[in-house]
Amino acid sequence: MHYCKRRINGFTRKEALKKHKTYCNEQDAVRVILPKPNTVLCFKNYNTSMRVPFVIYADFESCIKPLDTCQPQTNESYTNKIQKHMPISFSIYVKCFDDSVCTPHAVTFAAENEDDYVGQIFVDKLEEIIKKIYNQTKFAKNIIYTKMARKILF
Repeated sequence: MHYCKRRINGFTRKEALKKHKTYCNEQDAVRVILPKPNTVLCFKNYNTSMRVPFVIYADFESCIKPLDTCQPQTNESYTNKIQKHMPISFSIYVKCFDDSVCTPHAVTFAAENEDDYVGQIFVDKLEEIIKKIYNQTKFAKNIIYTKMARKILF
């Protein structure tokens, strides 16, 4: 397989990858598709929703590596493993409800060889992003008590 490291797409022929790259290089790494103008989004079950200022989308890509299997033992239960999913790349997209607080950005990574531990790199990048968001938004907040809040709390 031949992979486009930018889009994380796999192609069976080099020519197909080369043809894809001419198109791919003209496009953004992440494409946001918004609803058409003058359309209305409807939400149900507000009681199960939670307002959060940030959302992080993540996508993992993997390839399937065949495994050599051993002979099962007849006196024990066994699972015959025939393949293993090997993570090869990921993409992370961070979006804040207010772009002035944090501009939307994407992080992509593609393994260059089998020794790259993609899972650990993903966790490290995610941790780095979360710490950055926390440090950007960490500030003291004064509690404002209203008459309604006092009735509920006290």
